[in-house]
Amino acid sequence: MAAVLGGGCLVGDGYDAQSLDLERGPIIVNNDAGTARAVDIFRHLLGEPNNGVAPGAFATGRREINWDAVPATVTNTNSFPLDFFNTSSPRGALLATPGSGTRVSDNDFADVNPSYAGEFADFSPVKTFAAVGSNQMDVTFRVPGGPEVGTVTGFGAVFSDVDTNSSSIEFFDLSGARIAVVSPKKGKESFSFAGVVFDTPIVARVRLTLGDGPIGPDAFDIKAGGNLDLVVVDDFLYGEPQGTGLF
Repeated sequence: MAAVLGGGCLVGDGYDAQSLDLERGPIIVNNDAGTARAVDIFRHLLGEPNNGVAPGAFATGRREINWDAVPATVTNTNSFPLDFFNTSSPRGALLATPGSGTRVSDNDFADVNPSYAGEFADFSPVKTFAAVGSNQMDVTFRVPGGPEVGTVTGFGAVFSDVDTNSSSIEFFDLSGARIAVVSPKKGKESFSFAGVVFDTPIVARVRLTLGDGPIGPDAFDIKAGGNLDLVVVDDFLYGEPQGTGLF
């Protein structure tokens, strides 16, 4: 499933990133064969450079989260700080979930359920991420390191162990209107990618839905004899957050 209000261009990872033109409309990137290729195309569309953890807003570039620099003190716990990527590591992203918490894992959640050791994999070694008590999470944006509400041109994520079409990313503007939704395809690898880029920074919030239900000690993936498509995420990529004057 892929849709953008007003239309958009859907591309797979076999396309040449240099040939894609955002002035013709939003671009939806999904993986047909190789997730790494899709990620590279998405990076190009968001723009260079990767502004890392530098505070403040830059006119160009993007931000990325791969979870691997998260310290041990907040790894493998259900209380990962939701503002970590705007305070401790300022990249302008705030996390939220209707569940009971969020968890960064360095063992693909095998300590939550031993069956997960054979289900999930890390795209950028070695840490992955999931909500706890829910299969949904929201990401909103701030000017990195500060309280000012930000908007971005686009957002994409790497999903691990997509088996059905139940996962998605929904995109919302500042008014709360849904402007796009895209679902990752089941790839030929352990990973899938999905994202949308617009030509202006209109994305204020994204909602990720990971599979059919949350991970947990009693939740089993369909490949392990269960009845759920369980999914976790790795890398997030998004445009440089731009200030809105809102706080």
